[in-house]
Amino acid sequence: MGLSASQARLLSITARLSDNELRSQTITTAKMSLASKTSEASSAYLDALNQTELMFSTYDADGNKTLQKLTGTSLTEYGSLKNQYGIINTDGQIMVSETDANNYLNSATMGEFLEKYGVAKVEDQEKDNPAYIDKATSIWGSDWKNWVTNG
Repeated sequence: MGLSASQARLLSITARLSDNELRSQTITTAKMSLASKTSEASSAYLDALNQTELMFSTYDADGNKTLQKLTGTSLTEYGSLKNQYGIINTDGQIMVSETDANNYLNSATMGEFLEKYGVAKVEDQEKDNPAYIDKATSIWGSDWKNWVTNG
């Protein structure tokens, strides 16, 4: 009897081990299937993103709405009837075209820079700063302009 009981116990333990191995294989197969389906879904999503075309709307000289592909250039290029945007990198530097960079480097003033684009030159206008006038009056008195201009 002792031998039969030990054989039955061994068979029971072996059956439990086999059952655990089968469950482990089933779980591993399910994980592999899930990983494969996830990969397929990710691939389909990336394909859809690659086929997506972002468009940018702007207006031409006659005021008609036009669509063009959304690129860095389409955002930053100048247009008389469109908003001009800047693209900034993580260092806080703004992306500009080579033409804009060269025009900036070759201009001594903002007026020179704007003239290179055909923008009307702003005439110098003297306009008194009220805060400055108040401060100057308190320091030099009501005839402060005589002190400033040596007049």
